[in-house]
Amino acid sequence: MPSSEIDVFSSAGVGIALVSCDGQFLDVNPALGRLLGAAPDDLFGTPCPLAGGPADFEYELDGTWLLVNAAPADDGTVLIHTFDITARKAAETDLAEREATFRTIFEDAHVGIALVDSTGHFLKVNRAHAEMQGSTPEEIAGKHFSEVVPPELRETNAVDHEERSADADVAGAGFDVPFIRADGTPGVQRVTYSIIRDAADEPLHNVVQVEDVTEQRRTEQQLQLSQRLESIGQLGAGIAHEINTPIQFVGHSLRFVEAACADLLAVVDAFEAGDSARVRKELEVADVDYLRERLPAAVERAGAGVRRVAEIVQAMREFTQPHGGGHVDVNRALANTLVVTRNSYVDVADVHADLGDVPVVQANGSELNQVFVSLIVNAAHAIEEHGERGTISVTTRRDGDEVVVAITDTGAGIPPELHERVFDPFFTTKAVGRGTGQGLALARSIVCERHGGTLAFDSEVGRGTTFEIRLSVAGAGGPR
Repeated sequence: MPSSEIDVFSSAGVGIALVSCDGQFLDVNPALGRLLGAAPDDLFGTPCPLAGGPADFEYELDGTWLLVNAAPADDGTVLIHTFDITARKAAETDLAEREATFRTIFEDAHVGIALVDSTGHFLKVNRAHAEMQGSTPEEIAGKHFSEVVPPELRETNAVDHEERSADADVAGAGFDVPFIRADGTPGVQRVTYSIIRDAADEPLHNVVQVEDVTEQRRTEQQLQLSQRLESIGQLGAGIAHEINTPIQFVGHSLRFVEAACADLLAVVDAFEAGDSARVRKELEVADVDYLRERLPAAVERAGAGVRRVAEIVQAMREFTQPHGGGHVDVNRALANTLVVTRNSYVDVADVHADLGDVPVVQANGSELNQVFVSLIVNAAHAIEEHGERGTISVTTRRDGDEVVVAITDTGAGIPPELHERVFDPFFTTKAVGRGTGQGLALARSIVCERHGGTLAFDSEVGRGTTFEIRLSVAGAGGPR
């Protein structure tokens, strides 16, 4: 060979060999010799392990993967080129393992998972998703969601799909939709969208996770009813006590007025009878100077008691009035809550209310009242358990498109190791029989899940706790 060709053969980074027609090495370059673990001269005339295969094939040599290209010549010899593809094979193996893992997770997941294109057609669904629809993955794949959803639910689901799939901001956000379960009974699905994007960050497909939360929602409703009944019981006892006090004022005052009227009427009777001695006697018994001083005060006390009862009744009427989703005056709701819960804190804490000039929020008033009751009663209990008379501060303010409600107590505070469990259902730091552990869990569900707001707290042992609620201003997005 010319010297230039010999230099290329010897210095090539890929393994090259010339093999005879009977599979013996005729020549081997250093690169291939290193792969085979022998000097090129020692390989001359020995069998070539790479010979005899197809034109292109893969070959594993002591953990090294080679791509072998065999080019036969007219004289029967074969020129072999080898390329180290170990890294590529490792990447392929890793990819295959990842695909197998994904396939296992996708197929065996208890949550329904579907890949949906931008037009609403199912590209792929797992077994759990198909079983929720009473079908199979093969029957659903390729169909539009309107072909799977029952006719009576298509309009609702269509609106949800269009809004969620078109709006990148809701990627990962969940929402509930009605559906018909495989046994024909109505149910509730929790649907979560995630968006798959291309290299240019343009949306390609939607990954939709669907979970049957029918039983979970039923349980939540039962817990909510239980919590409401518990609150009603507490409020009932408190209201009875609150009304009893002013009613006692009214009763005492009326009995005094009744006795005063009897004395004065006796004076009038004696005067009408023309008996001056009797008049003087009845005037002495009536003690007119005393009545002139005390009677107006008794009437005023009776009136104040009646007005206090009317205030409590009005607060209870507004508090218990059914509220759907609408505009809620947070300040008014808090004021009513402080009235109806007064019995829970009046003996242990002073209340300071600083209610700012805030707009109405888009919310369910009855549910917000329930949240406020839980937080105020919890604050009172925290102070009572701390052992010293304290303060409950209730404030409202506007922060951009949100109304912020803060309820602060000067109780013992919550230990840091318990912070992560505060909102867990049935978890409570109160004494046995004092709390069920449902109030804060339900409060977070109402504020965060049903109203799209936030409920957070900050607590320091020995100094107290602040719970902060954030709700959207009506017209600024509302419940999300």
